[in-house]
This record gives sequence, C-alpha cells and structure tokens, in this order.
Amino acid sequence: MTATIEIRTFSGTWDELAEFVHRVWSHNYAGKMSFPGWTAEYLNWQLGHDANRDLLLAAYQGEALAGVLLGADSPVQIGPRVVPASQWSWLSVAPDFRGFGIAKLLDEERVRRSRERGTELIISYRYVGSKHSRAE
Repeated sequence: MTATIEIRTFSGTWDELAEFVHRVWSHNYAGKMSFPGWTAEYLNWQLGHDANRDLLLAAYQGEALAGVLLGADSPVQIGPRVVPASQWSWLSVAPDFRGFGIAKLLDEERVRRSRERGTELIISYRYVGSKHSRAE
C-alpha cells in the first residue's frame, strides 16, 4: 500500500455509502449466507439524525474509500438514569484494503470519538451463526 490510510468522517452521499456497504457485503456473502441490503434511504433514516455526521467513520487512501464503521447516538435508560450510548455497526472494508489494519484504525477512532462525546456505553451488532460471517 503506497499511500497512508486516513480515518476521518465520511464525506460522501447516502447513495455512495449504501453502494459501498452493499458492494463489500456482496463480495463477502453473496451465495454464502443471507445479509441485509441497506438502501441510502434506510441509512439516512437510521444514521442521518446526527447532523454533523461525526459518527460516520471512514478510512480513505487519498480519495479512495477503503472502509467504514457507522454509528448513531442511542441513549439507553437503565432504571431512572439515561446513559449516553451509541450504536455501531456496518463495518465494511473493501477487499483490496484487507490485511492493513483498517478495522483496528476505525475502532480506535470510534473509541476516541466516543470518549470525546462522553459516551458511556457502546452497542454493536454482529451476525453470528454462519461459518462465512466475518464478525468476531
């Protein structure tokens, strides 16, 4: 890999984001297991309420999108207390960029931004039950 990977806020459109995630997940799972086909409208509905898009993390090599990890604020009520929380999922790393620690870099940035925002709880989803799932 010639250029450095930079982690920053996703700068594209909802259509570009949906296309990237769909392309990566199709590469990983098509013909092997079922997986959601998230649309631009869905991602905007689920993640678009964070006006500054601070929780839409992206890994870029130059202007090439290499990976994403997407989140949304999602406070959780525990007894009488509302805990600042965020939901994270949609981890997608383009096949050409695997093996370069991009998922780790995205996770480190997620932790940094979560601390900065005062998030106390992180909720994430993983697909389990298939030998083809790339989830831990």
